[in-house]
Amino acid sequence: MRTLANWFNFRKLTKTAEAGRTKFVPDEIWQLKKDVEDARKGWHNACRFFNYVVEPDEVEYAIYHLKAAEQRYVMLIRKAKAIQGVDWPAWSAGDIR
Repeated sequence: MRTLANWFNFRKLTKTAEAGRTKFVPDEIWQLKKDVEDARKGWHNACRFFNYVVEPDEVEYAIYHLKAAEQRYVMLIRKAKAIQGVDWPAWSAGDIR
């Protein structure tokens, strides 16, 4: 099992080096990036849901859901910005993993 984990870490390091980077990216950073992307998708879905509601109860729920999704997205963005030494904009073109 140890060798399999080493192989996966080697693959991550190799793909990172192929993309012009020699720095190893820890799994916690990858997970945070995934969480930020999921939060962004959730926020967009909440916006879309808000645009299609009709009933007054649905409107209240949609507003609550939209605020919660927005707060989660903002919280994760702040958490990501607080981490030093990570080149976040380089990932905007696509994953290197």
